[in-house]
Amino acid sequence: MIDKLLAEVTAISKKYALINQKTGANFNIFDIADIATDEVVVCKLICELLDCRGSHGQDDAFFRLFVNEVLELDFSELDYQTAVVHREYNANRRRIDIVITSLNHLIPIEVKLFSGDQDGQCFDYAKTRVNSDLYYLTLDERLPGENSAEGLNPELDESGKVISYEGIKLITFRCHIVNWINKCLALPEVIKIAPIREILLQFKDVLLKLTGQKEGGEKMEVVSTILSSPDTLKSAIEIEKAMPEVKANIMKNILHELKWLFEDSGHAIIYDYEQQIDDYYMSRTKTFPGFGVEVARLENIALVFYVEIEWFFVYGFSLAEVENGKQSHEFWDNATFKKKEAKKYGIFTSAIAEVMGKSKTTDYAIYWDFIVNDKGEQFNFKSFSSACVDLLKNHESQTKHIFDILHSRLCNVRTVCKMKMEGLL
Repeated sequence: MIDKLLAEVTAISKKYALINQKTGANFNIFDIADIATDEVVVCKLICELLDCRGSHGQDDAFFRLFVNEVLELDFSELDYQTAVVHREYNANRRRIDIVITSLNHLIPIEVKLFSGDQDGQCFDYAKTRVNSDLYYLTLDERLPGENSAEGLNPELDESGKVISYEGIKLITFRCHIVNWINKCLALPEVIKIAPIREILLQFKDVLLKLTGQKEGGEKMEVVSTILSSPDTLKSAIEIEKAMPEVKANIMKNILHELKWLFEDSGHAIIYDYEQQIDDYYMSRTKTFPGFGVEVARLENIALVFYVEIEWFFVYGFSLAEVENGKQSHEFWDNATFKKKEAKKYGIFTSAIAEVMGKSKTTDYAIYWDFIVNDKGEQFNFKSFSSACVDLLKNHESQTKHIFDILHSRLCNVRTVCKMKMEGLL
């Protein structure tokens, strides 16, 4: 019965893949411009939609829906009339992604797609709130880091597990933002205005992809097939139970093979978080399966090349203290390194800039980018995108493709680092 169910679902999936290809449903400006995972761009779009004087021309219609559907706050008419939306709001020498101020409220919203928290970040942000929580917006209701929320009382479930922190409300793109967009799309005026309607539809579509959801005919046909008999429902339940291990095995294979290729090429592994794969699909706490390779070292400070799986498969460069060939403790953030080890920080970052050019950065990564397959497709292991599925069939060729690109970039950066360290540049 499981084989029959899989065959029927596979046929449905192939049918809708062809429909999407023929109708242009795969054409999405967020994917094409590689901005779907850019926190700055996403925050700009949300702020523009919330701005009562925004270019959308819908006055406060989107804002009122956001207050009701996402924030779930009771706003008076005076609050609506005095509301102002701020992007990168200055507070306590930090910048909060989005802040809404009104007569009776100051509402901080921190957006986290893939970046981590800084030490004390949520604690500082929570102090700014007035008649509101700090809203922590992630793809999948991820908790803030312990160091970020230190000083806030944890909220525990019946088993004693931390589920949130005092003054912090978890909201998600998966549920809250997608639901808000649906409400916006249902407004009579929005349906008539093609540019706004299409941007909202494409934004929703990319969020559904990022969070591994389906909508429309394909989802309904799969549900109908599963509910066609008790046997197909039982088969679906058994498949669901096995899927975390199935996906984890594919992830283990590529990480293990890449790590072996780097070691076989003479590179020292200074940290290995491969064991975090075991909790990747089962834990609400974010895990970062991956490993790090030493690129160059100045005394006890090493430039580390890392391969890591967050939602996506990524690589990058970070700085770490090293002792006896291993990372001695957690990564420092870039601001701390720059302050304490300015000369070393400058040598390493300038070498990366010369080789890699302009880059994406985080608080801990001085450079990062997505790992892609030989078709240029990103690997989203959380939603298990088509690139991840293809690893089952093309594991060896894709691993070799990825290694060749990453190894070349690592070696190029290492060469420039050595020249700078020797005073040749």
